[in-house]
Amino acid sequence: MPEPFIHLAGIRKSYRRGGDEHLAISDASFDVLPGELVSLVGPSGCGKSTLLKILAGLIPHDAGEVRIGSPTHPFDPTRDIGMVFQAPLLLKWRRILDNVL
Repeated sequence: MPEPFIHLAGIRKSYRRGGDEHLAISDASFDVLPGELVSLVGPSGCGKSTLLKILAGLIPHDAGEVRIGSPTHPFDPTRDIGMVFQAPLLLKWRRILDNVL
């Protein structure tokens, strides 16, 4: 079996709101093999976007292990990550290409 290109084990992420802790992700674990196509499906607020932001390196996780890439294809987030946010963030005065880059 090939080595996973993405490996997550025991991922946990919580946020503080007011004085309370809100648990966004608890013990998320999965592997993605090279060439696999994966979808994250779930109701609003279940942690899908949070998990993707952790994978993209945009936010830190509280616990667990995230490993992306392999010795033959090291992961470089500046080259290997593309992100489309949920809310429209386009600037009307920019050209399409400028909004993407």
